[in-house]
Amino acid sequence: MKQQLCRIYVVKSPLIGAPKYFPKLHHSVVIQQPTSVSLQLFDVIPENPTSTDTLLSMIMGDAVPAVPRCRQLSNKIKLTKRDLVACVIVEYDTAVLEAARMFQNEYFSGLDGARMGLYRNNCVHFCTSLVEYLLEEFPTVVE
Repeated sequence: MKQQLCRIYVVKSPLIGAPKYFPKLHHSVVIQQPTSVSLQLFDVIPENPTSTDTLLSMIMGDAVPAVPRCRQLSNKIKLTKRDLVACVIVEYDTAVLEAARMFQNEYFSGLDGARMGLYRNNCVHFCTSLVEYLLEEFPTVVE
């Protein structure tokens, strides 16, 4: 029997409200399961991502309220190599998505609560922590 695999991608995308020519700085974790026709995206964004006050607060090093997101994407969305930061493959387990949701809930109930900053506890930190957690929980596969 062929082993089923679960792909975990870290992808970059434009900041919400940023001009099209602006570099893609936002990071998200996308999980692709073999039994699903959709992709699951996990990320965190500021509560008011297009607010000037939010931008200024973050540049000054202050934390702002954060919104952790978990949303389903159509698998018609193409992940391009240009947008791909990393990809790891783990043995498929129905618990992968639940583990990611649980981690996200616990991550934002910690010391800082649901707050993020430009220099600390940002989207890159969240994605790195989530992928590290999933790699500890599920066996990796080399294709």
